[in-house]
Amino acid sequence: MGAGDDGVHRGHDLSRDVRYEIVPALRLSAEHLARWHALQREHAAFESPFFRAEYTRAVAATRPDVHVCVIHDDAGIAGFFPYERVVAVARPVGGSMSNFQGVIAAPEVAWALDGIARAAKVETIRFHHQVPGQPQFDACTTKTVSSPRVDMGDGWDAFLAERARAGVANFNSLPRKMRKLERELGPVRFVEHVADDSVLTSLVTWKRAQYERTGAKGSMSHDWAVAAMRLLFAEQGRDFAGTLSALYAGDRLIAAHAGMRSASAWHYWFPAYDPELANYSPGLVLMYEMCKWAASAGLHHIDLGPGEGAHKDLFGTSEVPVGIGQLQLPARTRFLSRLLNRFRHA
Repeated sequence: MGAGDDGVHRGHDLSRDVRYEIVPALRLSAEHLARWHALQREHAAFESPFFRAEYTRAVAATRPDVHVCVIHDDAGIAGFFPYERVVAVARPVGGSMSNFQGVIAAPEVAWALDGIARAAKVETIRFHHQVPGQPQFDACTTKTVSSPRVDMGDGWDAFLAERARAGVANFNSLPRKMRKLERELGPVRFVEHVADDSVLTSLVTWKRAQYERTGAKGSMSHDWAVAAMRLLFAEQGRDFAGTLSALYAGDRLIAAHAGMRSASAWHYWFPAYDPELANYSPGLVLMYEMCKWAASAGLHHIDLGPGEGAHKDLFGTSEVPVGIGQLQLPARTRFLSRLLNRFRHA
């Protein structure tokens, strides 16, 4: 295992015919990116925008030590594992900002999690929203939680019919809330993406005030996270786009949402609304309009992320189990790794 002049670290897993290459996220080649995007499109398990290279690279532009373990086998580039290094720990890119993690590779690729850890020169790999179907992570999972989603694949009318069959309380009140908004504040208008930095400024102001009221610690309290969002909004392709959605009543911005989508999945990420209008439930009205737009755009679903919330109770139609846990290398291996790192540093 060693480092080349290009700063890329390479390792070889002798127990499997798999090789690992550690590359700084911003140094990925055109070949790397093309293969990454092909794998993400080919395997439905990775349809979340968190598995796109654009997300990893946007965070890498604002955070130190974001790398990608590129997995090679005899057929060539076989997979990718993006991570953020914090001392001797590999954590999800962006920390708690990341809502899905995993190794982006076909199921038949024989990668090993401890092999990735050794190649990355870390003692621990931590994960908190690991997608199912990768036994290498399952062996290290200590807890499983549910991540709700809104299934929109059959269209808007089918979604409304499903909500009616499910007997979801208060869902039918949302159109009435919208009519009240229109009567008292002006016509309700939803825009899926606005290139308007003042909308982001309002969202961040509302979100940080919410953190202060509730005592929560959230990503939008960090300037680097806001900078990463701006980079994501600059991406407006068919397969990936950052989205700054806005809900207006008349000319007044009443709610906003910062998220991102792939070709088939939208991630509900950072919503916020004008607290002066809380009685109108602008956040739920925003979610309603997002679902309607997603259905019209042909998206399969909106991921809502783990945790609880009124919007998840009203809109969630299914759940995905995600794992929480960590891989820690044996103590002897960690000791040798520290010695090797000190020797290299000296």
